[in-house]
Amino acid sequence: MKKKLLCLFTCMAMLLVACTGTRENTSNKEEVKEEKEDITQYIDCVTLGEYKGLELVKEKGKVEKADIQAKINEILKQNAIEKKIKEGKVKLGDTINIDYVGKVDGVPFDNGSAKSQIITLGSSGYIPGFDEGLVGKEVGKEVTINVTFPTDYRETSLQGKAATFDVTINYIQGEEEMPEWTDAFVRTISEYDTTKEYEQQIRVELEQQLKKVEEENFNGTILSKLVEISQFKELPESMVTSRSDALINYYKDFAEQNNIEYADMIKGYFNMDEEQFNAKVKETSENSVKQILTAFALADKENLIPEGDKRAEKELEIAKENNCETVEQFESAYGEGYALQLVVRNEVLDFIKKNATITEKKVTAEDLAKEAQENQ
Repeated sequence: MKKKLLCLFTCMAMLLVACTGTRENTSNKEEVKEEKEDITQYIDCVTLGEYKGLELVKEKGKVEKADIQAKINEILKQNAIEKKIKEGKVKLGDTINIDYVGKVDGVPFDNGSAKSQIITLGSSGYIPGFDEGLVGKEVGKEVTINVTFPTDYRETSLQGKAATFDVTINYIQGEEEMPEWTDAFVRTISEYDTTKEYEQQIRVELEQQLKKVEEENFNGTILSKLVEISQFKELPESMVTSRSDALINYYKDFAEQNNIEYADMIKGYFNMDEEQFNAKVKETSENSVKQILTAFALADKENLIPEGDKRAEKELEIAKENNCETVEQFESAYGEGYALQLVVRNEVLDFIKKNATITEKKVTAEDLAKEAQENQ
C-alpha cells in the first residue's frame, strides 16, 4: 500500500499543473487571440531573469547488471505462485483474503461491502475493532463483527453509529513460491526462447526508460532554474488554491476508497499531520504556478505560443502521447487548458536547450530514479 501511495503522489504532480480556465479547441485566430490574452493575464507578476546562455548540467545514467537483475526479480515476483492456506485460525499479523458486508440497523450501507480484499490484521486501516474481531476466527467461516464508527469518521452519516460486518475469511496468504529463471520459464511468459534473449530485451527497455528519466529530470532542472532566476510579485491566489484543493481532494478520495482515515494516511505514509501536509501542498502548488507563469512569460516574450492549426496539431500530439484520442478527452482527465500548458512547456524547453551550454555528468541509474522521485 505504501508503494502504491507514493506512486500516486508522483502521478499527482502532473495534475497540479492543470489549468482552471476554460477553452475551446479551435483554429480560428480571433478566438485563439482571446484565449492567449486570458491565459497570459497573470504573466505581469513575473520578471524574467537572463534565460539565454544558461550553463546547464544534464545527468546521464547507465543500465548496470544489478538493474537487469532487479527487473528479473520483479518479473519472478509477479509470477510467484500464491500459497492459500484454507484451514486453521487467523492471528494478528496474518495477511488474509476476505469478503464482507457492512450493515447499520441490519441494512447494508453504501461502500460498505467488498469481495476478495487483502488485509493484514493489525494494520488494515479499517475502523477500530474490525481487525480485532477477526483474530482467532476460523478460515472458511463467516463471522459477524460488532463495531462503532468513530465520531469523526469521514462519512458524516455513519459517525458514531453502531454497525456489524459479516465477514467471510477466504484464506490466509502464505509465503509465495518463486519460479526459477530458466529458458522454460521465459518461454511461458514471453516471446523469447532463452533467458539471454529476454535479458537483452530487458536491457533495451531499461535503457529506453532511463532516457526518459534523464530527459524529464533535465526538463525539471531547466524549469527550476527559470523560476530561480526570475522574480515574482504576488501569485494569483486562485491558481494556487485550485492546485492545493485538487491534491488534497485527491487524497481524501483515495483514503475513502481504500477505507483509510485521511489523517492516518498522511501520518503513516508522509509522517506529517494535516497542518504540515497542507503547508507542503501549498508550497508545491506555489512552485507549480511559478513554473507555469514563467513558461508563459518567456513564451510570450519570444513568441513561442503556437496559434491556429499549429496549436491544435501540437495539442492533439500531447493528447495522443497520453493515450487520449482527442484533446477534449485529455483535458477531461487532466483539466481544461492543460494541453496548451504542456505545448508551451515543450516550446520553452526546446528554446532554452538551443540557447544553453549543456555539459553531461555521469551518474547511476539509481541516482537518477531518486532524483526523479524527489522532483515530483
